[in-house]
Amino acid sequence: MAKTKPATVQQLKNWFVLDSILFDGDSKKHLKSNSLFSEYVTLKSSFLLNLNEFYQHTKIEPVNVQYENSQIMQDSAQEYAKKCKAVASVLMTKNDMGKQIAQKVMSESKRVKDSNINRVADIVVEHRFKRFAMDNAFVGLPLLENKMELIPNDFHSSILFEAYKMQRNALIKFAMRHCV
Repeated sequence: MAKTKPATVQQLKNWFVLDSILFDGDSKKHLKSNSLFSEYVTLKSSFLLNLNEFYQHTKIEPVNVQYENSQIMQDSAQEYAKKCKAVASVLMTKNDMGKQIAQKVMSESKRVKDSNINRVADIVVEHRFKRFAMDNAFVGLPLLENKMELIPNDFHSSILFEAYKMQRNALIKFAMRHCV
């Protein structure tokens, strides 16, 4: 690959990281119709555009890594996603997480009026797992890499972070609804 700006390389890598977290790799394999794939690409592009603005505003700098070719970048993205999923797995086993998940399962089963608690529990756990993995990949590790402890506490950062969370949840719901 030709020498490219670190931010561009990071955006491309994040493109593949999203697929690895949401679809365990290849989104095209799971999204059978062109319209579904097109909708996903639109959601993903919007998410990454907002994420890039968030990074610029909070002064989160991408790690300067160059890849020889796109396959090496994809492999690196998959490894990064695996690492983020491993952290998410650990977070899912923390002491108070079981109680939080049980409360969410009960409230969700009442909200959707579903008597199949196991199905509701599976959905709640999968959503929370993907949320933790994405937050680790796109917020937690970049903050650590930039030696930042917290997101700056200003109005613009708050708005961008809220947009991030809304788009993250929309992507997760889309992936869970359409993953075959």
